[in-house]
Amino acid sequence: MGLSVGLLGAGAAAAWYLGWLAPWMEPPYASRTEELPAHRQAQSATAGDPTLTGRAFAADLLAASPSPKDILAAAGSRSQAGDCDAALILYASAVDADGALGAQVARLYDPASYTVGGCIDAPSEDMALEYLRMAAEAGVPAAMRRAGEILMSRADSGPVHDEGRAWLRRAEPVQQAVNAEGRMQGD
Repeated sequence: MGLSVGLLGAGAAAAWYLGWLAPWMEPPYASRTEELPAHRQAQSATAGDPTLTGRAFAADLLAASPSPKDILAAAGSRSQAGDCDAALILYASAVDADGALGAQVARLYDPASYTVGGCIDAPSEDMALEYLRMAAEAGVPAAMRRAGEILMSRADSGPVHDEGRAWLRRAEPVQQAVNAEGRMQGD
């Protein structure tokens, strides 16, 4: 009897190890979001697993391939909830996915717009500038202007000043194009 129980246990362990039991052990919809009903797909893409925190939450959320704006919204929610590890990962991920979102993240760090509270402990012009450059490269005129202002305030001449001046010059025609596009859509 003991031998048969031992063999049965060994067989079950081998079946589990080889993955033969996986279809019976997974809860429904556990690994394939394409099988989720539409309302559950939307919820999982923006909410993540609420029982997770930190890196685990961020990884779970990002595995669902949410839009960059949904990632940014989740970062803000995590920041308000005090889950700073997840928030900071998600802020960076949102900007990596869509550089234009860098303008919004830069405001969190920019000494000119920094507010106490949340997951950003102190203003950081360097971090703000990093995110502003990403947004500026993505064509955001406000980010071009603010990056130009920061860089020009750092030096009266030289490469840093020249980069700042170049961003300010680029911002004007881009802003005019954005304004013209808005007028055309409003007509």
